[in-house]
Amino acid sequence: MTRAARPYLVADDSAVDFGGWSLMRDATVMPLPEALPDWDANTDLRLMGSVRVDHDLLAVSTQVDSVSELRLVVSWRSVDGRIGMTAMSRALDDRLVHTLDIDLPGRSLGPEIDLAVRVVLASERSEAAPGVARLAGSVLWEHVTRLVLVGTNSRFPVVTVDFGAAGLDRDASWVLQMPDRLEAPVLGELLLLVNARDSVVASALTGTSPDADTVQSVFERLSEQLLEYAAECAADLGEQDWEPGSFGAVLLSLADRVVGGAGALRTLREQNPTKFRALLAGEARRNAAAMVRP
Repeated sequence: MTRAARPYLVADDSAVDFGGWSLMRDATVMPLPEALPDWDANTDLRLMGSVRVDHDLLAVSTQVDSVSELRLVVSWRSVDGRIGMTAMSRALDDRLVHTLDIDLPGRSLGPEIDLAVRVVLASERSEAAPGVARLAGSVLWEHVTRLVLVGTNSRFPVVTVDFGAAGLDRDASWVLQMPDRLEAPVLGELLLLVNARDSVVASALTGTSPDADTVQSVFERLSEQLLEYAAECAADLGEQDWEPGSFGAVLLSLADRVVGGAGALRTLREQNPTKFRALLAGEARRNAAAMVRP
């Protein structure tokens, strides 16, 4: 359990107890590990847990007498803050044990997420005494679990595809499918398609048989492609403030690592293609090293 200093009374440590998360995988229930390095972004996560509530102690410690004024909420947020949502929200009742059963959408999850279980105030209490929570959503108890969904694997969603059946070149190892709009969200639309025929690359990127050199090589080329596209879109990238998590924001962030940003990349590409290619290669190596670091 984590506790923040709040300007109102919160639950006693013994009032609410969370037993930890379990993961349902292939019809088998197992304790949720701290990291899932073999997780595939096309796979949703089904998690289960239970919360035990001492209602008398909860009421005494928070001075919220009626359980009907409380809600049990489960939410998640990517550690970088780009995306998050509520997975479950229901009124708290007088049961001693509350069962949690949630599904997390794989296409929306980031590389690391914080999964929070909270007891919150359901609605505003206009007559609350001083020092007692009164605003809707006030957190009276919480437990936060950090879950790492990638280790040395790709920070992009990886999809293994039969390139021949998909109409793609059968001899290509992979291709980066980029959004067609800069305002499009990266999660779910920026996909790394890997040719199932190339078992070495497919195994390295999906975690079946991790190989740091292969992952590093692929990510260098990925980063180079993204930087080149940033140079191509330099004029559009500078026109607005992009929403966090959008394709435009990601391209701008990568380009800003270069002195002068996307505009400087575009100018260099036009004036000195050789120097431009060398800069891309150097930046790609530095960016790839950060992407694949455990």
